[in-house]
Amino acid sequence: MTMMERLLRLTVPPSLSFFSSTMKFVVLVLIGIFMIIPGLNALPDAGTSVTPADNSILEVDIKSPQENQIFLNDVVPPHIWVSGDVKSPAPLQSIKITSREGSTDCGNESPFGCNVPATTGQNRIIITVMDSAGNQVSIPREFTINSGGLTLPVRITISGKITDPEGHPVEGAVIRLISGTQPVTAESNADGSYRINNAYGYHQKISVEKEGYANVTKEMDFNENLNTVDFTLEPTTKPVSGFTAILTTLVIQSPGEGETIWLDVVPPHAAIIGEVKASYPVKSVYAKTADGGVTACGNTTSFACEVPVLPGNNRIIVTATDAQGNTAGEVRNFTVEIGLPPPTAGNIYGTVTDSDGRPLSNATVTAESSLTQDNAPLSVSAISDDHGMYRLVNAQGYQQTVHVRKEGYIPVARAIVLENRTTEENFTLKSRISPVPGFEFPIGTMAVIAAIGISAIAGTKRRRE
Repeated sequence: MTMMERLLRLTVPPSLSFFSSTMKFVVLVLIGIFMIIPGLNALPDAGTSVTPADNSILEVDIKSPQENQIFLNDVVPPHIWVSGDVKSPAPLQSIKITSREGSTDCGNESPFGCNVPATTGQNRIIITVMDSAGNQVSIPREFTINSGGLTLPVRITISGKITDPEGHPVEGAVIRLISGTQPVTAESNADGSYRINNAYGYHQKISVEKEGYANVTKEMDFNENLNTVDFTLEPTTKPVSGFTAILTTLVIQSPGEGETIWLDVVPPHAAIIGEVKASYPVKSVYAKTADGGVTACGNTTSFACEVPVLPGNNRIIVTATDAQGNTAGEVRNFTVEIGLPPPTAGNIYGTVTDSDGRPLSNATVTAESSLTQDNAPLSVSAISDDHGMYRLVNAQGYQQTVHVRKEGYIPVARAIVLENRTTEENFTLKSRISPVPGFEFPIGTMAVIAAIGISAIAGTKRRRE
């Protein structure tokens, strides 16, 4: 006898045996119903999470929206930004978001984010993630979208300060906000402060980036119109333990100390070129002139900038500062000349004459430079021709002393400055023997007289013999 027949004998009296066939059918139906109902109650709800046997295989972290979050949406038709991260050893197959308005494909990568159609008022969405191994997770989210009437602002303001671990401000850091609809960026000022207006949404993912520092990222929920968030950036290059981080050197490569600079631009500007060596990133390099003007030369280890200068003597002070506030300075004194610089080597030409203006040949003309080699001045020489003309080639340096010498004449020396590539200099030599006034003879006549005198003396001597 089967278990079912025993149950029928116990539940159906013998007097009602004529109903046994009918009752057997009814009892079987009832027993089936009671067995099915618990199974139905055990089925998962459409909004609950279905996870594999090993919960560590697939993990889903929904960043936005948060449960029961309230949004003010001025987009028609309204949409909501859904984002999150997925951890799975197997490649993701799909991320789908189901709402009252339909299903949205959110790709198959982590992190994910997409706009999902929604409606004004209460909303319920289900985020379903499946990987290629067949693991699946479904997470529900309920939230409210209002198109008006909330006291919270549509957009919020976030401000603060970016500093290093020592509390020094970090200039030029880029702050990025990923809001409910679109990212917003800003940059920190010289004092490290920043301010972002019109950040959309109250749940924000904020990242701060600066070359030479480790990036920082925060996720935050805001409830106010004005919000303050400060960040501390760690330098990626740190000094060796036991050594103090200081700005080691600041070297100005140009201009040199005491250098003369020739400029043909108006107003004149001088190029400042140098290099900074520091343990921390360079924050700023400034050049200050004697009249108080300040020129920014950037914030890199190798710098170059043009600084306004004045004709004549100039003095600049270059100051470099690193991210820790350490500073170093260098001073340069230099002279500015307006115009084209003269050549480094020049030619000198001219004539040599006597006091009467007659050309003197075979005169030695020598130009001695203020520049020396082996403790002797650099020099060039030439001999005047029959017309008294001379030419000195490649006289080195701007300052020259020209010497003119000829036997029987008083030497002449003259200091000159070569302002051009070719310079003309004429010289007059005076005879060492001055003739008696009124008895000046031509040179030929004097030679004849001398010859006659010599002959007369010789004849007298022969007669005496």
